[in-house]
Amino acid sequence: MLWSNGRLVEGGTLPFAMGDRGLLLGDGVFDTALAIQGQVAFEAAHVDRLAAAAEALGFAIARERIVEAMRALASTAPLAAIRTTLTRG
Repeated sequence: MLWSNGRLVEGGTLPFAMGDRGLLLGDGVFDTALAIQGQVAFEAAHVDRLAAAAEALGFAIARERIVEAMRALASTAPLAAIRTTLTRG
């Protein structure tokens, strides 16, 4: 299951442009979080880490959108690993 541009997408379809700098050049950041029973463990710490890493690379993130995505994905299974990948685009 993926979260892309504000919606959940089935994992068989990758909603990424082949010219995305993150895919071509590794221009982005990622984090992996554990979700148990619909709750993201240490949610604030994961979002803080993503924000700090993105800032170090010179781009900003919309924290509320990241939290929304993580929570939506956490609600899809009783136990999940949530990998959040942010690219410059």
